[in-house]
Amino acid sequence: MASLLIPILVITGPLGAGKTTLLRRLLDTPGARLAAVVNDFAALGIDQMLLGGDTIASLSNGCFCCRDQGDIALALNGLFAARRAGRIGDFDRVVIETSGLADPGAILLALAADRDLGRLFSVDRVLVCVDATRRDLLTDDVIARQLALADVVAITKPDLAGAEHAAMVESMVAVANPSAAIHLVRSGEFPLGEILAVQGRRARFVADAPVSHGAILRCDIVCDEDWAWEPFSLAMQLLGELRGPDVLRVKGILRIIGRERPVVYHRVQHLAHPTSELAAWPDGVRQTRLVIIARALDDGAIRALIDAAQAVAG
Repeated sequence: MASLLIPILVITGPLGAGKTTLLRRLLDTPGARLAAVVNDFAALGIDQMLLGGDTIASLSNGCFCCRDQGDIALALNGLFAARRAGRIGDFDRVVIETSGLADPGAILLALAADRDLGRLFSVDRVLVCVDATRRDLLTDDVIARQLALADVVAITKPDLAGAEHAAMVESMVAVANPSAAIHLVRSGEFPLGEILAVQGRRARFVADAPVSHGAILRCDIVCDEDWAWEPFSLAMQLLGELRGPDVLRVKGILRIIGRERPVVYHRVQHLAHPTSELAAWPDGVRQTRLVIIARALDDGAIRALIDAAQAVAG
């Protein structure tokens, strides 16, 4: 089981939504020991110039979802090696700022694909900045996919959008991803303390019901019974092999036969991260809580696959 993983905060969202402003304020937070990887779509790496600092790595000339995933691994491993050698300051967390055109799933996939990297780093949460003044939030496929993968959504510029439109945007985001924590950010005042608080790789769940937006489905599964590990793992492997590109993310904690502590499960497309365990059950409730985010998949089929696997085990 992995331990002492360095948590990664992924900041993503459309162009002009305030990602660099948030990153700058995080880096300036007293006592926050952060390293950053900045992904500029342009070749000049302007964001790195604006931010400065020796614990910032820049990947320019292409967004994450268009680059070789080895570039992401190279940047993260480079920061880790530099810290260990004393060439840069110590850090407790890495913040990755994607370009506004990026699919955050590429970062999740890179960590799942590189087992060595997965022993050092773990995505603690995905934060999406959303510009409240935009009128095309849920008709833009890139934004819809970013929202589907979000753990936290920061709605910026609500004062410019007006109270009525900002409330409508908040409602739309809640429908698109009811499990995400939503913050209205007025005058650039991000809730830095909450953002920097370590989540302990704990997923949030609010309903045992499918939620869909367009072709993207979000399915929350809650179960109070023990699951057999091998059938579940094989079911997820089968799902990944048959529909890998459509499985955007599977994450959660599992109640597994023979395990006293919750098993953390995380899959992106056809690749599963190494499993780990939490020290204790969140809220003291011993139950499986699993979120599946997928494209063009039937909620009933996903549940039937898991149920069938457990039935065989029983």
